Amino acid sequence: MPNPYKLTGTKTPGFIGRSDLLGEILGRLEKPTPDHVSVVGEKYFGKTVLLNELNHRLSSDSDYFDGCTHFSVKHDTISGDADFYSVIAKKIAPAVESIDPEIANDLRSGGSDIWEMTRIVFETLEERGERVLVLFDDFDVVPLIDGLTKNVWDNLRALASRSSIRFVTASRRPLRELHSINPEEWWTSDFHRIFASVRVGAMGEDGLNEFLEPILDRADSLADGAKTEIMGQTGGIPPLVTQVCHQLWEQGSDYGTVQHTDVQEETKTLYENSHWILSDLWEQISESKKEVLTDLASGTTLMKGKDVRTQTVNSLETRGCVRVDGQKVKSGSRLLSRFAREYGDATTSLGRHFGDCNSYEQNIPRVLEHRFEHVDHLDERLRDFTRNALEKTDTLHVLLQQIRAIARRGTQLTIRRELPDGEIPDEWIRKWQDSGLHDCPQGETPDSTREQLSLIRKAVDNRNSIETTVTRSTYELLEFLHRAGNFGQHLGDEPVYQGFAMSVCMAAIELCNQLNGEFGT
Repeated sequence: MPNPYKLTGTKTPGFIGRSDLLGEILGRLEKPTPDHVSVVGEKYFGKTVLLNELNHRLSSDSDYFDGCTHFSVKHDTISGDADFYSVIAKKIAPAVESIDPEIANDLRSGGSDIWEMTRIVFETLEERGERVLVLFDDFDVVPLIDGLTKNVWDNLRALASRSSIRFVTASRRPLRELHSINPEEWWTSDFHRIFASVRVGAMGEDGLNEFLEPILDRADSLADGAKTEIMGQTGGIPPLVTQVCHQLWEQGSDYGTVQHTDVQEETKTLYENSHWILSDLWEQISESKKEVLTDLASGTTLMKGKDVRTQTVNSLETRGCVRVDGQKVKSGSRLLSRFAREYGDATTSLGRHFGDCNSYEQNIPRVLEHRFEHVDHLDERLRDFTRNALEKTDTLHVLLQQIRAIARRGTQLTIRRELPDGEIPDEWIRKWQDSGLHDCPQGETPDSTREQLSLIRKAVDNRNSIETTVTRSTYELLEFLHRAGNFGQHLGDEPVYQGFAMSVCMAAIELCNQLNGEFGT
């Protein structure tokens, strides 16, 4: 019998334990008016395994669904609405196949009217009282598909309103929090608002007992101390529990009864030989939460709601990273705590230096100075202007004078590099005219910074097909610095915050770096 405990591989591992989660999802699906369900959980927490089990259970002999399909578009090449509609229709087709092969073929047909065909198919199924379940894995990637418009979300929402289809999605973040190429369109869409959310978190005691059952195929028994040790070492964090169980199963024939000392030995092996699992877990945690875990690992006493925000504690507790005793926050996993002790110092240092507004304002100038020191081969004047700016972040009007000088010098260098003879090339003028640009600049390059920036903007506009050394991002930095410097001339008594000064200095340093990269010494 192959080892049932697997984290990676080409095939989805079998379903073990987690009957509480499966029951919660089925409870939302197996009722007269089923919900749309969003399954949310971290990497390696078992979302795909859950959807795979749902597909296995509901593809046949279901009283609530006449067809079911499980898919992802993570590895599909999709560009724009039409591509998306075609791919989705083809992936939904298997769920319809057992109901009506003819209309399943209609979904596979493709063509410019495929979404209209999809709408008709589910309208027909609704009239016939039939329903399919669509298990949409890796949904995180969908809002990031290039070229999708709000029409996609509107059409998905309209489709989801029909009784003939129900969606279950799996993602690492709640749907409304997913990253999107068009964040405003995604945020204002009604599509993600119709889902009931089910969180895949750490295993509890009952879930762990279920998960450990296959080990008894290899060992005679598990001592209670062994179970306690597994929970203490892993916190019930699914990838850690899985890896410990994988190792125990491999060694199971050597055990009569698995003792807590056996678990300790396997967790030591995990830490030494499967370090990547802990590294992956650590990288998925935000910097502020890492700081909490590092403080706990160092022995700091933290109280929920007083030393750590309640929302932060709840999030870490759901993941199994901490546990709460009364109001006292404690480490949830000894494995993760050991990792935090060894690798969390940098995070704690960040918290000390940048954790509040005063600390940030006090320490960020040193970060900028350090960054600037590592930009080599600068134009002498540009270097001096930028250094002066960094030394005057506490005197805004002096700082902004330096910023104006940086913008002027950077613009001059760009013009000289692109047009060393001081003349606007005929080829540029011809391409501007071909692209429909009226009042093209001609003759000698202008003297004013504003006009020079306008010239650079026209040159880097990729619609004009002009080859330049300078990039569009460098132009945007020049434009920002020029505006910021001019802004300083008309401040009056208007307050300006330190964060603004820091952002302007950062832009100045990055301009120096980009000019250095694009133009060389």
